[in-house]
Parts: sequence; C-alpha cells; structure tokens
Amino acid sequence: MQKQKNKQAQAQISDIVQLVDDSFRLDMSIKENKKVLDKNKGKLKQLALLEGKKSFSGELGECQFSNTTTTEIAPRELYNLLVELDQADLFFDLVTVKLGDARARIGDMMLEQIWKQTVKTNNTIKFKKVK
Repeated sequence: MQKQKNKQAQAQISDIVQLVDDSFRLDMSIKENKKVLDKNKGKLKQLALLEGKKSFSGELGECQFSNTTTTEIAPRELYNLLVELDQADLFFDLVTVKLGDARARIGDMMLEQIWKQTVKTNNTIKFKKVK
C-alpha cells in the first residue's frame, strides 16, 4: 500500500512538472508573439493615421480602427454640482483616490495610517526560466 502511495505521489509530481513546463513554454510563446503583434499594431495605426483609413484588409483578415473616448470629472466640479443638488453627502461615496499620486505627494508612511489593503492569495502567476 505504501508503494502505491509513493507511485501516486511521483506521478503527481511528474504531472506538475509537465504542467509547469508546458505553461512556461506557452507563456514565453505568447509574450514573444505579443511583442510582434504590438509592433505590428503600432505600424498599422501609423499607416491608418497617415492615409486617413478606418480599416485595412489582408488575405486572411481585416483590421479595423475605432476611436475611444475618455471621460473625466474633476472632483471639485463634482462636489460643486452635488452642493447645487443638495446632495453633497454623496461626494465621498462617488470619488476614489489616485493612490499612485497620493503616494508620490504624501508618502507611504503617512498613508499607511489610513489605507485599507486586501490580499488575494495566489492571485497572479508568473513564469521564469530555470537557471
């Protein structure tokens, strides 16, 4: 019975090693392909802007370009509007802090007193080449 458990444990370790190695190869391949894709997209965007085009066609596929819109509201403007609407008490429920900016201006030591951090266990995975 002990030999059976040892064989199962070794098989599981072998499966994990294979899974890690397969995942590593896929991760490296995806990263390499993403670099090429990002470079190609940059070139296509430049060409589209120069030529005033909204799409290009190839033999296998087509790429289409679309605009994106970013909308921002200055906190002060939102607060003033809420005051006009007699809803100023909603302000703190509606705004969030730009943590990077706050850290740069105030520093972590001061912010640690008030921040709330949440840890998500094993939330990210990263592959590195074995040395």
